[in-house]
Amino acid sequence: MESTVEPTDMCAKPHKDPELAAEATATSGTKPDGAGHMAEEATADPLRTADKEQTLMKFGEVDQAMNILHANCAAVQQNMQAVDKISQDLRKEVSDFGEKSASEMDHLKELRKVEAERLHRTEVQIATLQKNMQSASNKIAALSSARGVSPLGRGASPQRRAATPSQPSEEKDGAVYSHLLSLLDEQEQVRHKIGRFPRIPPN
Repeated sequence: MESTVEPTDMCAKPHKDPELAAEATATSGTKPDGAGHMAEEATADPLRTADKEQTLMKFGEVDQAMNILHANCAAVQQNMQAVDKISQDLRKEVSDFGEKSASEMDHLKELRKVEAERLHRTEVQIATLQKNMQSASNKIAALSSARGVSPLGRGASPQRRAATPSQPSEEKDGAVYSHLLSLLDEQEQVRHKIGRFPRIPPN
C-alpha cells in the first residue's frame, strides 16, 4: 500500500493567532510617539523660561516701585517733622511775644497810674497855693483899705519894716504895717513856689 502525501502550498500566508493579533494592535495604538513627545517638550521649555523671566521682571518692577514709595514716604515724614518743629518754634515765639507785650502793657498802666496820681497831687498843691495867695491878697487889700495904707509892690522884705514908734498909736500902726509886710513876703514866697511848678495846659 502506498502512502499519499498531501502537497502544501508554499506561497500561502503564515497562520496568525487572532488573540495575538488583537493584543499587538492594542499595544501599538496606546504606545506614545517618542519623537512627538520630545518636540512638545522642546517647544514648552522656551515658553516656560519666557514666563519665568517676565514674572521676575514684574516682581522687580514692583520692588522698584515699592522702594520709590518708601523713599517718598520717608521724605514726606521728614518734611512733616520739619514743619512741626517750625510750628513749635513759631508758637513759642508768639507766646514769648505775648507775655512780653502783656508785661510792657502792665508796666505802662502802672506808669500812667503813677503819673496820674502825681499830676493830681500837683494840681491839688497848685490849687492850694492859689487859694492861699488869693486869701493873702484879700487880707492885704482889706488891711490897706482899713488903715489907708497902699499895698507895697513885689519884692518887699522884712528889712523895710519901720522902727518901733514911741507912742501907743504909732505902735499900733507899726504893728499893722509889720503884719502887712509879712503878708507881702508870704505872698511873694507863694508866687515863687508856684513859678517852680510846670504849667498845666487847659483841658
